[in-house]
Amino acid sequence: QRRREHREVLTGLLVELEGGDWRNRKKVQELVWRLAALSLSLHEYGKAQEFSERAWELARELGDKEAEAMALDLLARAHAEQGQKERALSLARKSVEIFRGLADEQRVFLGGLATSLDHLGNQLSGLGHHDDAVIATEEAIRINRLLSERRPDLYLPNLAFSLHNCGQELASLGRHEEALQKAREAVE
Repeated sequence: QRRREHREVLTGLLVELEGGDWRNRKKVQELVWRLAALSLSLHEYGKAQEFSERAWELARELGDKEAEAMALDLLARAHAEQGQKERALSLARKSVEIFRGLADEQRVFLGGLATSLDHLGNQLSGLGHHDDAVIATEEAIRINRLLSERRPDLYLPNLAFSLHNCGQELASLGRHEEALQKAREAVE
């Protein structure tokens, strides 16, 4: 209930901001992205898709590659939840591609790349591409391991998430010993 009320407040704020000048466009984009994420958490996938598409469009207009990649990631998840798995995979790949380009230029984007790789792994898994899902999640593990050395408070939960995802994919492939190792490391 509180999330729904929060969304109503954000939607009201969005209406106010949209009438403003160009300087508000970044705030509008961020707000639309938050509405997409909130709708996804409320299992309102049609709304999540609508807000994600709008956030993506605004990010492209602003030339904000990070916001574009984040919107694509949410849009992929919304499509997946609606059974549009091929479209979700295509969007997830675009998100990874953008984050990879950003991370190649600045390490600050490695966390976004790791998250998008985990989500790509989920999309690949949903289509039965478990070998490719393992590759994506193993890359996310390497990145999160590196990041958690410097900021364990921030990145250890992400590392555990990546290890869990990879373990599930390994189990799907019948590689149970490797899956068990990932699971053990995730809980350590």
